[in-house]
Amino acid sequence: MSGSNRAIRGFHCNAELAIDQGSDGRHTGIAAAQQLVTPDDQRRLGLLPLSEHGRQAEQRRRHRSELVRPEASKDLFRAREALDRDPPAPLIPGAAPAGCIAELERCVSELGFIGCNLNPDPSGGWWKSAPLSDRSWYPLYEKLAELDVPAMVHVSSSCNPAFHFTGAHYINADTTAFMQLLTSDLFRDFPTLRFVIPHGGGAVPYHWGRYRGLAQDMGKPPLAELLLGNVFFDTCVYHQPGIDLLFEVIDVDNILFGSEMVGAVRGIDPETGHYFDDTKRYIDALDISVDDKRKVFEGNARRVYPRLDARLQAQGR
Repeated sequence: MSGSNRAIRGFHCNAELAIDQGSDGRHTGIAAAQQLVTPDDQRRLGLLPLSEHGRQAEQRRRHRSELVRPEASKDLFRAREALDRDPPAPLIPGAAPAGCIAELERCVSELGFIGCNLNPDPSGGWWKSAPLSDRSWYPLYEKLAELDVPAMVHVSSSCNPAFHFTGAHYINADTTAFMQLLTSDLFRDFPTLRFVIPHGGGAVPYHWGRYRGLAQDMGKPPLAELLLGNVFFDTCVYHQPGIDLLFEVIDVDNILFGSEMVGAVRGIDPETGHYFDDTKRYIDALDISVDDKRKVFEGNARRVYPRLDARLQAQGR
């Protein structure tokens, strides 16, 4: 894998497991989950126990206090070196969308972040927030457009026992976000806004005909014209037939290579002898041209993430 591929390998990884806040700024979902889910259920469903949420919150508080130490400047210098190797993207929102703008500005302008992770469901599986097309999101979109950075639309953990977080909540969210965009005129208002939908787009490629038909019934333009100038998909799909389908349905210019740093499935597939989340080998096995593979592994990412492209060019890559 080339240096440029290595720089973009971490675009998709499991979102930070943290306590999100609802649009009213208060913690939501956690208390409800406490009353609904037993410790055995938490382990079975893949939910973090409340004690773990508290432990992680305390770790984050300690980490922030550690950053004020004089010797922390050395740690920050090492962190900046890591940013050159694996450009990061902050996870937002943790509160009302408009409240995230200052942090987005800081992360991009001061820390060199190249995009952000946009959580469409801060309630953690209860879906209490307005859809992505709602105007309450517009201040955030205005800042994304101003900074010319994309957002990966990716939820965080699930506090709803009906939705396992990696097996259901993630895929549900990918599909829900796409449908919210389909029913809106968001990209008419923000023609340069760019979203990356992970996990191969959830159920979208498999039901592409359904979505084309829905768009047609709503009097919308053809689906590719309506969304594919602004919406992209990654390759975090864990089997070859799924990747094959993705590339049969979605134009190669809209597919970005995504690998896992801590994947939803960490074991070895007994049918292949390889790790389920070794996504590069699925792309390597595709019957597509060298130029198209170059787009997937590098070119599309540099186009969708122009700040990444600028950084790589500055490094002579």
